[in-house]
Parts: sequence; C-alpha cells; structure tokens
Amino acid sequence: MAQTTIQGSFLGDGTVTGAKVAADFISAQTALASGLATTDEIIVSDAGVIKRMDISVLEIAATQITASGTLPALNGAALTALTAANITASGTLPALNGAALTALTAANITASGTLPVLNGSALTNLDADDLATGTVPVARLGDGNESNSTFLRGDNTWVAVTGTTINTNADNRVITGSGTANTLNGESNLTFTGSTLTIAGNSSGYYLVGGSVRCPDSTILDIYAGTTHQIRMNTGDTPDSVTIQVADLKVAAGNLVIGTAGKGIDFSAATPNEGGAGSASNSILDNYEEGTWVPELWDDDSTDTASYHNRQAVYTLIGNHVFLNMSWNWSNKTGLTANHQFRIGGLPFTSSNYTASIRFAGSIGYIVAMSLGGAFMPVARIDNNAAVITMNMIAGGGGMSEMQISHLGSDAVCDVTIDYIIA
Repeated sequence: MAQTTIQGSFLGDGTVTGAKVAADFISAQTALASGLATTDEIIVSDAGVIKRMDISVLEIAATQITASGTLPALNGAALTALTAANITASGTLPALNGAALTALTAANITASGTLPVLNGSALTNLDADDLATGTVPVARLGDGNESNSTFLRGDNTWVAVTGTTINTNADNRVITGSGTANTLNGESNLTFTGSTLTIAGNSSGYYLVGGSVRCPDSTILDIYAGTTHQIRMNTGDTPDSVTIQVADLKVAAGNLVIGTAGKGIDFSAATPNEGGAGSASNSILDNYEEGTWVPELWDDDSTDTASYHNRQAVYTLIGNHVFLNMSWNWSNKTGLTANHQFRIGGLPFTSSNYTASIRFAGSIGYIVAMSLGGAFMPVARIDNNAAVITMNMIAGGGGMSEMQISHLGSDAVCDVTIDYIIA
C-alpha cells in the first residue's frame, strides 16, 4: 500500500513545498508568552522557499502601517529615519529619548502638544523675543555675584557700587569736585537755599544773588569784562556810590531817571577855576523840563479881561534857568485901565528871591499895532520874586518909562523872549 506519512527527519535532501505543510503547523506550536528576543526565529517564505529568520533583522516600513493600526512598543534608539510626514494626525508617538531629537523644528510641534523636560545646556541660541510671558531670574543674568550691593553693568557683569565721599558737607552747601577720585567737597563759602546764592567775600563781605545783588557795609562789588574793570559799587562810601570805569555810559533803551528830587548830574569835576572873584556854589544839574503856558494881558489889577485871536507860549527849564518864548494876538482889551502898565501874566515859574536890585531882561522880537512914538523901544523885564513880565519903553536919548495899556491898539501882535532864574 502506498506510504502517506513520511517523518521529516527521513528526508535526506530536497524541499517541502508549502502545499505539503500541515495546516496546524503554526498553531500547533507552543505560544511565545513574553517579548521577542533577538535570538528568536520565525519561518518565512522566500519566493516559495521556506526559510528561518532571526527576529533581529525584522524591518517594518512606515508605508506598511495603516492609519488604524498601532505599533507595538519599540526601542526608540532604532527609530533613526522616522519622518514626521509619516505620522498621521490621529496617531501619537510613544515616549521618546529626547537626546535623539536633534532636528525637531518648532513648526512640527502642535499648539496642544508640550515638550518633555529638556536639558537647558542644549539651548544655546534661544531668542529672548520668543519669551511671551514670565521673567528671567536675576541669577541667570550676567557674570559674577548678584546682591543688594551690586548692579548689572553694561558689559553684562555684576559689579559692586562704588561710593563717593563728600568732605565738609552741610545743609545748602554747593558741591564741587576735589581732584581726587570718588571724593567731592561741600563749599562752606558757596551756599544755595533754593532762592538765594551766597558767595563769601575775601574778608567779612559777601554777595547775595536772589533777585538782587547785595553787599554788606564796608564792602565793594567790582564788575569786570574779562580783565577790564567796568563798574564798582562801594557801600563803604558815604553815601554809597557806583563808579563807572568805562569811557562812556550808554542808556540803550528807556531813560536815565533821577529818583530823588534835588539830585542830578554832578559836574564838579569839570568846573574850571574861576580865577577872579567868582565862586561856584553848585555844580549839579538837577532839573530839566519842557512845557507850554498861557500868557495873559494884565494891567495893574492883574486881571485878564481881554479877548484873543490866538496865543501860544512855551518854556524850557534847565537846572534853575527858565527860557520863555511867546507870540500872541489880542482882538480887544476890554476891561483894562488905559493908564495902567502893560503886564504879561501866567508865567510857569516864579523868579528867584535874590535882592530887589536883580532883574531879568528880555527882548521884543515883533510888534504890530502899538503906538510907542519913534523915539521909544519896548523892553520886557521880570523883577525879583515875581511871576509877571512888566513892559517898559526906553527913550532914544536914555531913560525908561512904563508901557501902558493905552499904547496898545486893537488886533495888536507882540512876540516876547525872556529868560530868568528860579529858586
């Protein structure tokens, strides 16, 4: 009868085809209860030829893993060529050894994922602009030891604060340099209170600047332009004085104001020697004034009742000397007494009170409609301690008489110039 079963050990050579392998060839074997070892072997068909293969040479391509399948636990050290493109959105990676992540880009880390704990020594090029929140601890800044007595210098180094000593310091003293490193001086002779700067003088004097410049008694304040002495203010003089050392004193804007009545410009240094019997009594120009006044036609009663077409008069006062000029034209002399003396009232100042023998004379520049006679010349005069001009006539052969109201015609014109001294 035919042999239907041959024991495999009796096959000397040749091969057994897959068709001749029993159906329970695999399932009849003892199951492997633990993980694979590199020494384990499996049976594979190589182009129809049955071969055994060590498990250590088993390779699985990423393209052979379906989206629904999962990988068994693998040794991460062997994943040397796994690309992120071959990991689907629904899959996850098992725990990996971070040391092998040498080319993982931030773009491949999703918003919901997190990095495992990394070794900070490998973060050699972390951009500070990428720190969205939080702060860097002080211990991580700069070189050296940070403390409450050090600061981080611009060269990224923690250095100790260098102290500065202020010698002779006290309230309100101005601080100046000393010429020694880290040392200053508090100046006892230079103080500032916030509104007043005080500079001590060479002796007991000092100068104050606080809206004004002040000098105590017996001191001098000199003002220089470069090395040229310009102005000296001497509070030791009696009274105090200001000396201008420059050639000219120019008031660029405004006026030179004499603030006290009776004071003015002293010309005593320029007064020449009188030589004869003359004697100077005053060299101070203490007054100047320009103005107008209204002349009045008077008789002996000192009352103005005349009517005028026009009348103009001006004066100039220089020191105690008054210069008067007037021009007038009256239309009638109603109310004036014919045989009374012709007088001009309304003068701006009263003449000085010298002796009765001192009179001040003037001149008549122009007259119209006056009946004086061919032998007479009109003259104007101001007596001592008077505020009126009296009009007189000088005869051709000498002698003087009063000019009276009767000598004046209607529509008469009279121009007068006269100067006199006031007190």
